This record gives sequence, structure tokens and C-alpha cells, in this order.
Amino acid sequence: MDRDTEIGGARDRFPTTQLTLLEAAGAGLPGEALERVIALYWKPVYRFVRLKYAKGNEDAKDLTQGFFAAALERDFFARFDPMRAAFRTYLRMAVERFAANQHASANRQKRGGEIEFEPLGEQAVETESPEEAFERDWKARSVVAVWVWCTRRALGD
Repeated sequence: MDRDTEIGGARDRFPTTQLTLLEAAGAGLPGEALERVIALYWKPVYRFVRLKYAKGNEDAKDLTQGFFAAALERDFFARFDPMRAAFRTYLRMAVERFAANQHASANRQKRGGEIEFEPLGEQAVETESPEEAFERDWKARSVVAVWVWCTRRALGD
């Protein structure tokens, strides 16, 4: 593995959950509480991403930063309910869901991507009307149908 990041310092283990700090961060109080929560959990989330998804240093940093940016946009900390799950479980599941969505997004084939259509023959486009194409197709099918009928009669079906 690459050398680990210095971001977040040496604290790569999940800290003891401080519910009052999480409540303050979830309440949207400006600054300090939210910054403190992110500072406490950035490195553990980064390490989790690195180990679980075998990401390199820069990719793990990008995924971690993306997760926290999305968490801030979606009021992630305000939605945490300590009666439903431990914060580590809540956080881990959210990181896994975010990583899965990022992976799917990166690997999604765009509509029409890498699909090649064969061009219509120049002659058919320029000289044949839809009625003529239908008539030509109808005659070809009729010839096949007559051939099948004759073959069956010859074989005694």
C-alpha cells in the first residue's frame, strides 16, 4: 500500500462517541462542533475506505472528502438517532452506501455510449420509398413461405 496520509494525524481508530458533540453538529450550530466531528472521524473513515475498498492514498482521500461533503449537504449528522443505531454503525453504513453509489456512477455506461449503428445503405435511403421497402420485404417473405409449403408437401407433412 501507499504511504498513509498525514491528514487527520495519527488517530485512525474510531473515537468514543460523544453524543453531545454529535447533537451540536446535527443542530447546525455554526463552526466548532461540526468541524470537531469531521476532524475526529475523517481519518477513521479514510482508513476504513482504504482497507475495505483497497483504494490508493489519493483515491481514498477523494472518496472520504466526497463523503463528508455529501454528509454536510444532506444533514447527515442531524438525521442520526442514537436509539436506532450506534454512531459507528450509522457512519459505516453511510460510507458503504456512498462508496457503492460512487462506484456505480463511475462505471455506468452513458446512454448510447460505445454502441455503433451500421449506416443504412446509400441506395436504400436515396431510391427506395417505405412502400417499396415493404413490398420488397413482402415478396421475400412470400418466396420463403412458398418454399416451406412446397418442401412440406414434398416430404409428406
